[in-house]
Amino acid sequence: MLGYNSSLNNTPMYQSSLTLMVTENMPNMAMVGQGYVDPMSMLSLWSGGTLDTRIIQSRAITTKAAQALNLTEKEFNLPAPATPFADLTNDISQMLLGRKLIDTPQNEQPKLAFANTRQASAFIQAALTVEVESHDGVLDLGFTSPNADLSADVLNVLAETYIDHKRSSKTNRVSEASEWLNAQMTEIKVDLKLAENALQDYRTEQGETTTRSLESSTENRLVQLSEALQLAKEDYARLAQRYGPRHPKMIEAESEIQRTQASLKMGGGQAVSDREKEFELARLEKDVENARTLHDMFLRRYQEANVSTDTGMVDVQIIEAALPANGPIWANQSNTAAWGFIGLIFGTLIVGLRFQFDNTFKSHHEIEQKLGLPVLSILPRIPDLERKAIEIEKLYLVDQGSVYAEAINRIRSSLQYTNAGEPASTIQLTSSLEGEGKSTLAFNLALAMARMGRKTLIIDCDMRRPRLHRLTDTKQDPGLSDLLEGNVKAREAVRSYPSASNFYIMTAGTRTEQPLELLSSQRFERLLKNLSQTFDHIIIDSPPILPIADALEIGRHMDAVLLVIEAEKTTTDIAKDAMSLLSEAGIQPAGAILSKLGARSSAYYYPQKYYRSYYES
Repeated sequence: MLGYNSSLNNTPMYQSSLTLMVTENMPNMAMVGQGYVDPMSMLSLWSGGTLDTRIIQSRAITTKAAQALNLTEKEFNLPAPATPFADLTNDISQMLLGRKLIDTPQNEQPKLAFANTRQASAFIQAALTVEVESHDGVLDLGFTSPNADLSADVLNVLAETYIDHKRSSKTNRVSEASEWLNAQMTEIKVDLKLAENALQDYRTEQGETTTRSLESSTENRLVQLSEALQLAKEDYARLAQRYGPRHPKMIEAESEIQRTQASLKMGGGQAVSDREKEFELARLEKDVENARTLHDMFLRRYQEANVSTDTGMVDVQIIEAALPANGPIWANQSNTAAWGFIGLIFGTLIVGLRFQFDNTFKSHHEIEQKLGLPVLSILPRIPDLERKAIEIEKLYLVDQGSVYAEAINRIRSSLQYTNAGEPASTIQLTSSLEGEGKSTLAFNLALAMARMGRKTLIIDCDMRRPRLHRLTDTKQDPGLSDLLEGNVKAREAVRSYPSASNFYIMTAGTRTEQPLELLSSQRFERLLKNLSQTFDHIIIDSPPILPIADALEIGRHMDAVLLVIEAEKTTTDIAKDAMSLLSEAGIQPAGAILSKLGARSSAYYYPQKYYRSYYES
């Protein structure tokens, strides 16, 4: 009944919507030729809305919108929460008893205010929705808040901010392409001038010869000599009918034949020489032709780039601007009270059936009973709105007095005695499937180790879906893959983390097609041994177990393997399959961590009021 009553006391919410049309008008892109690639061909066309959705929802855009709206300097009036259940009870008691049974004090009108820009940006991100209506560049934006004017204003300013960002980004990229083309044009002009000079010098050397004239001169000379030889032979035959072989005229005719044959032979040699000149001349002419063609192509691309810069390549239009909603989206609550009560009954029934057939893990006892693993700690679930306002991956840095941080400390303490009574040096965090919280845990655990004054290194071994470089705002390479392939030294792949002392990171590195082969290599094993001599603890954020075999290869070299299990999501069958694969690989996990446990359940393990009072005192 409590849930039923609270459902009737929600603050009315107002939803506005806005429609955007994104049209990308790109020049004709292609390979320019001769090994040159037109950089403008790399400018993205309509990506189906995925990229645009992420840009609109990004912190950068929402922060600019919050600043443009001056949200930190304003207060927004909120409608008072409806209390239909209390009002209905008082109406009945007034008629029957002559008095009200429930006091409903009249409080001041509630207001919405933001302490800082970051809080305002997080509020916008949490309440904003972006949907792709079609593949034609239509985006539907929605925003829900307790103030109708605020919902409309946020969407309109957010759209204008996105449009400015989109056009500025494209203009900068087209300008870069234009500069690149201009630089290439300079080189191509030099190449063209060199080719033309080489051709002109050769023609001058050969007497302004062209390929066609050279070929014609050679052919005419050979034809004349052949005709002369034929005439000499005919004259010799005619004289032979009248004179003997020793006659002076016969001797002269025979000498003429020999001279003509010698000239013809020399003409053949000259023909070969002329043919070589012809080939060289043709090559030089072809070089000039190719250089001129390439020059003309780049000139056209350069002109297109300049036109694109002037006219704009991206056309983003607001098809339908946002307007304040006429009424709340959760109105008429009192009229639906009866239906809410019926829904409560059915909901209770569904919850009962769910618990009856649900085989997910809901407590540490179930993990210990079904998997035979000790549970080192239990991590509470962080609500979505709270996750928007803080970086959960760095929660240990932000609030070391939180329940979440204390859960991390318990893991850290447990790991001091898992390796034959000695602190574990190499520690692997893995899970059955992705999304169970292992990367978040790995980063916070590494921070906790470093805070104890221990030199700690975290390595992103998930080379297929790396994440560490995004958490630390660093480049993905150089990293682990580059180091294992021998492209960099260890000192180049290991970087310090400025936000925490004694804390170092190694990202996944350049994308590779063979992550399993690299993790199975002796080079990886030697790397861990060498790093263990430098660092007190090495935290490995590895891929999940079931999709790929990478985690099993990593686990063979670890002092401790921790299995992260998401509460109320990971089923018993899935976890047992993961444990079976670990067992076949000869790996026995040091323990399990139950992650993302709901607030009600986690309160059993970490009573908030007792923990807080002890910590703060």
